[in-house]
Amino acid sequence: MATGDSSGENSFVETILTCRICRYLFDDKDRLPKILGCMHTICDNCIRELAKNTPYVQCPFCKNTWKVPANGFPENTMVLSKMIKSDKASIQPTVVKCDSCLSDNIRNDAEGFCNDCEMPVCSTCIANHKLLAMTRDHDIQKSVPNLMRRKSSKSRCRRHNTILTVFCSTCQTTICNTCFITGHNGHKCTDLHKAVDEKKALLVTLAEDCKSKLQPIHDLVSAIEHVTETFNDIRGKQERHIDEVFNILETQLAEQRTKAKQELLEICERKNKILKEQKDEVNRICEEYQSASEFAEQLCQLSEPEQLLELQQQV
Repeated sequence: MATGDSSGENSFVETILTCRICRYLFDDKDRLPKILGCMHTICDNCIRELAKNTPYVQCPFCKNTWKVPANGFPENTMVLSKMIKSDKASIQPTVVKCDSCLSDNIRNDAEGFCNDCEMPVCSTCIANHKLLAMTRDHDIQKSVPNLMRRKSSKSRCRRHNTILTVFCSTCQTTICNTCFITGHNGHKCTDLHKAVDEKKALLVTLAEDCKSKLQPIHDLVSAIEHVTETFNDIRGKQERHIDEVFNILETQLAEQRTKAKQELLEICERKNKILKEQKDEVNRICEEYQSASEFAEQLCQLSEPEQLLELQQQV
């Protein structure tokens, strides 16, 4: 059992009391748990890091972007409450005093326990409970056996150190009975349990509404994924077709290139042959003229008159 309890406690700390970004435990200083508009909770320090040089914060989980309010994002009071209860030491008072007495200096000994308010109450406050409409139906235990062993699961008033029992709709805050009588007279107030039940009912309706919209969203995501997959398949087929066409074109171009080069070579060879023949004929004629010129010069220089007359006919 000890192992199971330890595992459960570790899971509680990991999922509720730990910032999912920096992995540090929330605290009441630099790492206050703050709620973004998407209902994801991260610590104040991580929000400051995400909002560096910009008035906006992008949630790292759902990617929604939220403008940082002037007073900062609201605190997650549920997490803060869990932190307080997790760290609270079990202090056993020697005498159980009434938590509902109006005076902070004079508190009567408790003679009973209100199970709805989860507070010890004296006889006077028991009577007052019966007078007020919001508390007259509370379950009050007339004795205090094992009272000191009770561990309250509710938050206490910071001003009077008594259990919070009333929700003031006017101020939108939870208060104790003392605050209700001394500072919220005339305000629209409701028994805390009733207010919690109403809020829970509203949250359940909201949760159900959100759940009802999840399936169509999942279906839409699946449809988008299917279309994306189809487009990728089409793209792959088109790419293969393009490759096939260009391979054919490349082969045909290579063949045309080879053929064109061969035709060019044959034309050049024919032209070169003709040009060579013409060159040889020109060289032959030139050689004849050169030979005749030399013979004529020699004839003029070396021949006797009668020889000149005889040979000039040959020239």
